[in-house]
Amino acid sequence: MFRLGETEEALATCSDALNRADDFAGEDVRYLGEALFCMGTIHNVRRELDVADTYLTQAIDVQVAEFGEDYPPLLIVRHDLANIYWARGEYEQAIIALRDLEQRQSRLLGPDHADIGRTLISIASSQWGMEQLDEAEATTWRAIELMQKTLAPNHRRFGQTYYMLAGIARERYDYETSNRLYQKTLEIQREVSEPDDPDLGNTVAEYAISLEAMARYEEAADALRESIAMQERSLGKNHLWVALSLGQLGDVIATLGRTAEGIAIAEDGLARAIESAGTDHHHTMTIRRYL
Repeated sequence: MFRLGETEEALATCSDALNRADDFAGEDVRYLGEALFCMGTIHNVRRELDVADTYLTQAIDVQVAEFGEDYPPLLIVRHDLANIYWARGEYEQAIIALRDLEQRQSRLLGPDHADIGRTLISIASSQWGMEQLDEAEATTWRAIELMQKTLAPNHRRFGQTYYMLAGIARERYDYETSNRLYQKTLEIQREVSEPDDPDLGNTVAEYAISLEAMARYEEAADALRESIAMQERSLGKNHLWVALSLGQLGDVIATLGRTAEGIAIAEDGLARAIESAGTDHHHTMTIRRYL
């Protein structure tokens, strides 16, 4: 996977490969499909979702025409396309695409393959997006049961599943369960991730939300400071995740009675959000509510 700062060079390389794929017969169709997939992946990382959708759809179409619907390399392309639907809030379309993918994976890879667990996690995420919490929880546990057959207990995908369950518990205001599951997620992520992995910093921030909800404000503030430090190193000081964590930290500090300090921290977060995304972005609006 490309990081955001690496995409310009990667985009040029994939564009060159795409321009060279001028013979679409036989094996060259595979190379064309790989170039289209590469372009779609890069635009997805850059959050240019409609462009990514176009390239990934083309990658599927040209290879299906040559190799058939069940061409195995298309499994990952179909998964990435479904995740674009999720990122655009098109949860029903994402679930339809993912259910189709699950059937193809079972047929081509076997019913207990770990990649099906990854697909189930994505289905649960879409169900959560539709506020179908019971369905999302059941799907997540199904993913865990399947992955336990083939993956080590500390595999990063278990971190993803426990993160999902923690969020569902928090939606139900079950903060004790939420905190326990966030801690379990962090145990796995700290073991298998780089220290400044953005997902690790995001989990720490989500854990802080549950701590704050339980009025454990000092612990929440410490967790948010840790999260901000990680996010600044991995994403940059003006990334929206950093801005949101600053807004949240300002709110926690103000709740502890240090009002002026809290306002100053939240104002810093607001300034970074405006610089990154503008005054009308919904994350900017969220930070304004902390002031």
